[in-house]
Amino acid sequence: MKWIHYTAPGAAASSYGVLEDDRVRAVNGSPFGGHDFTGAVHRLADVRIEVPLLPRTFYAAGLNYVRHIKEYAERSGQTLAIPEKADIGYRAVNALVPHEAAVVIPSNAKQVEYEGELVVVIGQKARHLSEADALSCVLGYTIGNDVSERLWQASDRTFWRAKNSDTFKPMGPWIETDFDLDAARTTVRVNGAGGPTDILARVFAQDIGTALGQSAIVENKPGANGNIATEYVQRAAPDGYTLVVNTISHNVNPLLQPERVKYDPVKDFTPVSMVAVLPQLIVVAGDSPYKTLGDLVKKAQSGPSAVSYGTAGVGGSAHLAAALLE
Repeated sequence: MKWIHYTAPGAAASSYGVLEDDRVRAVNGSPFGGHDFTGAVHRLADVRIEVPLLPRTFYAAGLNYVRHIKEYAERSGQTLAIPEKADIGYRAVNALVPHEAAVVIPSNAKQVEYEGELVVVIGQKARHLSEADALSCVLGYTIGNDVSERLWQASDRTFWRAKNSDTFKPMGPWIETDFDLDAARTTVRVNGAGGPTDILARVFAQDIGTALGQSAIVENKPGANGNIATEYVQRAAPDGYTLVVNTISHNVNPLLQPERVKYDPVKDFTPVSMVAVLPQLIVVAGDSPYKTLGDLVKKAQSGPSAVSYGTAGVGGSAHLAAALLE
């Protein structure tokens, strides 16, 4: 069963319902107590999905992914220390936002990273449970994103802003009660995932897998204009098994951000092949008076503030092309 917390069109308050295919069956009550169906049915596309629940307290189990611990130790230069058990901490409800809500990065944040999480929803009071009975109080599961500002996490004495800034805890879209933990796999896609570089890497990986007779896994690491992925590969063993598919940003980032970028594009990497050549496009609003590039250039030449533009990322090929056009 899929329990969804939603607001129906024109409703003054949110309520719970049961999601069946693309329809939401309204209920009186909630999954945490008695409930009955009202007979009302809404299209999923017509409702606003809310955070599955607003708990009085919710906990986070940290340092329980060995691979993540190793990666953090390599990046920070710290000694690798794998704990015997997970560290349990708290998160603040002000940070919760629903499915597809925007994560707003504070203006003074420098290193914001994501962590896909499986969220366990407790359905009843429990205490002193044995290991065998530990899951008996679980209602179901949903998905969360433990967004973190790593520099604040390292400098502050608590996680009050590094983990709990507004919008830093997306959760949803619903609670799944019939869930196979052993068969589940959590996938995180953030902004760049699904973009041209990601798509090309996946096509390329299929060809590599076919040629070598083994799996080639694409691990998307978007963020910091490609720096996160590039530095990850820089730290990997130089055995030819870990590659990075990147854009011109690979060479430009060290020039634009020398104080933050920790790699040398020439000394630290060996080029293998060009994968693709992509066009650059200039688009304007459908009702814009500019019908040709000449129209746009003429307007831009009329004054320093006559035209403004936006590009996807600092130092990317689109940004550089627009700067050259200036």
